[in-house]
Amino acid sequence: MRDIRVHAGTWWVSGAVLAADGTRSPRLWTGRSPTSLTAVPLAPSTFYGKLSELYSIGVGELGLVAIGAQTGGFHAMPRSASWHLDGSTLREVSADFELFGGPRSLLLSQATAGREFVLIGGRVNPRTDLTGGCAWATATGTDVVLYTDAPGLRAETGEQSIAIAVTCSAR
Repeated sequence: MRDIRVHAGTWWVSGAVLAADGTRSPRLWTGRSPTSLTAVPLAPSTFYGKLSELYSIGVGELGLVAIGAQTGGFHAMPRSASWHLDGSTLREVSADFELFGGPRSLLLSQATAGREFVLIGGRVNPRTDLTGGCAWATATGTDVVLYTDAPGLRAETGEQSIAIAVTCSAR
């Protein structure tokens, strides 16, 4: 288990399970208490999604998003993805590889929910070529937009920054 959130009296827990053959698969559990958790059905859409670990969730009035990753590929880079709760099923969001990955990617660290879902992390800024914080936002959980050059997140000359934690107010 990697992340726990409680919203409106419902517990949400994300993580992964390890099978006897050594393969990992993502999991999301929910329940009215930590002793009554049941697994939520998942719908991964990629090879790496089927093997990922869900390490951060954001839950609020809009619903639930999760982020996860599985290391893979030639360079053993994290294959990060976002997920959204569609009814009672957690679905992996189809996204272009460079939305979360690619040569400028550093990390996708945390998700939260407020007036919209916000994911944060770090990338190499395409304008400055500096390591900086970045944010991804979505109102629906599916139409994720990357912000790499936002004041307060981006690094300026002589600086480096990265975003690792975020919280939202429902107001």
